Amino acid sequence: LSRLAEVLKTDLPVSDQIFDAAQELRTREKRPSYESHFTDLIRAYLRRNPVAISYRTAQGFEFDTTLHIYLIEPSAIGYTLYFIGHSSHVDDIRAYKIERITAVTVDKKNHYKIPPEYTTPAILKNAWSIISGTETERVLLRFTKKVKQRVLETNWHPAQEYDDQQPDGS
Repeated sequence: LSRLAEVLKTDLPVSDQIFDAAQELRTREKRPSYESHFTDLIRAYLRRNPVAISYRTAQGFEFDTTLHIYLIEPSAIGYTLYFIGHSSHVDDIRAYKIERITAVTVDKKNHYKIPPEYTTPAILKNAWSIISGTETERVLLRFTKKVKQRVLETNWHPAQEYDDQQPDGS
């Protein structure tokens, strides 16, 4: 980000904002394996190499799987990345959060093809963020008038519908 700020030096304040953001990010705790995992996973995805990963769930359960990455999904919630694809552990599509990946080994000798039925739109069609399934489940959510505008500003799901106004203004 610092380099980007230097390139963008103009009379516009954007370079200062980018530089300030870079400075803030430098103060955060560094995870030693994050950058190497990130680099290995991105390269494997671009080259379509399978990756053997060790993964620790949020509950602390650890397992190994071979992953064919079909999609990389950035998430604003937690400022993280999810690697979505076929997992040998469950023989199905799964999403793996990069911070929970404890080891990565790229299989440079083998390659995979993303099946045509697993295009990005197909993977995300019935998803709510990175949580996906094969069917759309109808849910009813109610929000207070106080947060109504914020909720309406975001397209949370392609099948969403909303009533613009309830009798109480919510």
